[in-house]
Amino acid sequence: MRIATTRAFSSSFEEHAKKCADVYRGSDKPLLTARYAALMAAAEAPRATVQADVGEAATSATVQIIAELSLETFAEPNARARAALHTLLTFTNTECGFMYTLQTDGFRMAAREGALPPPEDMDTLVSVYLEAEIDGWHADTVSSPLETEVSGEAREAWQGPDGTQFAPLSLTHGDERDLWMTGLIVVRRSDLSRFPQQLLCAISRTLHESGDAKTIQVG
Repeated sequence: MRIATTRAFSSSFEEHAKKCADVYRGSDKPLLTARYAALMAAAEAPRATVQADVGEAATSATVQIIAELSLETFAEPNARARAALHTLLTFTNTECGFMYTLQTDGFRMAAREGALPPPEDMDTLVSVYLEAEIDGWHADTVSSPLETEVSGEAREAWQGPDGTQFAPLSLTHGDERDLWMTGLIVVRRSDLSRFPQQLLCAISRTLHESGDAKTIQVG
């Protein structure tokens, strides 16, 4: 089994792990039980490392894809935003999303993907979110009313007509001193954890560098 812990021989590992479990766990000797636990920990550690490395590589590659969108020429308005949103949703395996970009007259929807209906009057919800950012609130703080004990009304406001709960995610990028906002995306609340901050930053920077969105300092 020690050889099989390289995980290159997955079927071999699973087969021998089961045999070890039958022998070790059925033993009343603490030493054998401890050896089984150690072997399993040794096998899982490399797999976790490999998975993390693959995830980081995939994220970095997607960041590069999004960054290159700023160099492309698009004939249609908001085509770049649609391409960025599609890339983001594909990477996160998310079925629905709405992207707003900051223009001279406020946030305007630039792209949407998926069949889920949005919350009613979502433009107003987004405007309120923007006002809170302008007032100096961090995006996480702005979202906090949705999580508090008195959040029922706020949470209901971000609910779609079919009962789907949505929530905003800011598109920001920055340097060592300042943080700039170019837009936001609205996604299902249950999908929030799927979006790496690196990708949101990449989209924000691309929107800024291409001139497709204005920026506002939020930090």
